[in-house]
Amino acid sequence: YVLTFVFHHLQLAPFPGVSFLTYDPKDILICIAGFILGPWYALGISVGVSFIEMITISNTGIYGFIMNIVSTCAFVIPACVVYKSKKSFVGALLSLAVGFVSSVAVMAIWNIIITPIYMSIDREILIKNFLLYIVLFNVMKTGLNVAAILLFYKPIISALRATKLIQTGNNKWDLKQTLIMAGLGLFILASLIVVWILVN
Repeated sequence: YVLTFVFHHLQLAPFPGVSFLTYDPKDILICIAGFILGPWYALGISVGVSFIEMITISNTGIYGFIMNIVSTCAFVIPACVVYKSKKSFVGALLSLAVGFVSSVAVMAIWNIIITPIYMSIDREILIKNFLLYIVLFNVMKTGLNVAAILLFYKPIISALRATKLIQTGNNKWDLKQTLIMAGLGLFILASLIVVWILVN
């Protein structure tokens, strides 16, 4: 919620023409929590944070509440389900890839259905004028979340294990795998910056 609060006031909208699309990094921590605790915990955190956001800082009402939950769960739940069944280095990469594809596809569909109602415009107008930006936004948002998880998951897990807040698991990764994750995260981050520059 603290991340949501801070970024709500920063209003980071990558595309000036569609200022209602703003970045919020809460999915990073919710996904990591889901990797540790399981998908049901991730769902509970998503609903809880979205509800608190709705009654404190959001001006989008029930629409924003629903879309926040859908947006987070479209990425986090598939990723956590895959990772729960395959807790390994390969499983982590596969889970993030599944979450990425799911998030982009689900949010395109949900925005086509819900956003015209929220904005009081015809669906054809949304598809013609906004859908490309919505898809690009979700590609960049989810890609940034994936990059951050690749960069920070291992350090966060190591810190939690060192302080005995979580148990030591069997899915330890060696230094090579950790470096591969960090390198992949940096590559995704650099690619997103290039895409953002080209689009703008």
